[in-house]
Amino acid sequence: MTRRQLRRAIIQVIGVYALAAGLGLALGVSASPYYDAFRDIVPFVFGIPAAYLGYCFQRRQSYMDSLRSLWTKLVYAVQESIRYTYDPTPTQNEHAHILMQLAIAVDEVRGVYKHIGERAGHVGVYPYEPIKEIYQALDELGHGELSSDERALARQRIKGHWRSIRANFLDEFDRAEPGKIVSPYIEKKPRP
Repeated sequence: MTRRQLRRAIIQVIGVYALAAGLGLALGVSASPYYDAFRDIVPFVFGIPAAYLGYCFQRRQSYMDSLRSLWTKLVYAVQESIRYTYDPTPTQNEHAHILMQLAIAVDEVRGVYKHIGERAGHVGVYPYEPIKEIYQALDELGHGELSSDERALARQRIKGHWRSIRANFLDEFDRAEPGKIVSPYIEKKPRP
């Protein structure tokens, strides 16, 4: 469950609670004969949305776990692809192994995300096309004796595609800035 979907579910549950509280207050103030019946069903009125919210948080956690696993596989496959471009004479087995890792990453994305516009009878568009472009760059590079220009061009293509994926993909995570930073590039502010 994406962040947006979770937010929508939380707002819906808050709406149900507000509606139930308002209805209960109105029935109680007006001394309605339905107040006793409403009071008897209050546990269900509040329990069912709470159970749904628990289900939503569980789905969100499962989605985040899938994203982390996918991210790890993507990073590994792309870094291995970049490493491959530094070898002037890679073997056919190394080439096949890297292509297999990239193919797995492509299909892992399909396991986490639906294609854009996917519906019955229509496949839709793959959401992170640069992963497939990295695969194509490495496939075109091949194996055996490779010139330094061929390898540099492939490396440049791979890194460019990776940059375009990385920024957009990381937005899917709930990330926060660290509380304690260790970096010479950030000015440390004295604590009051």
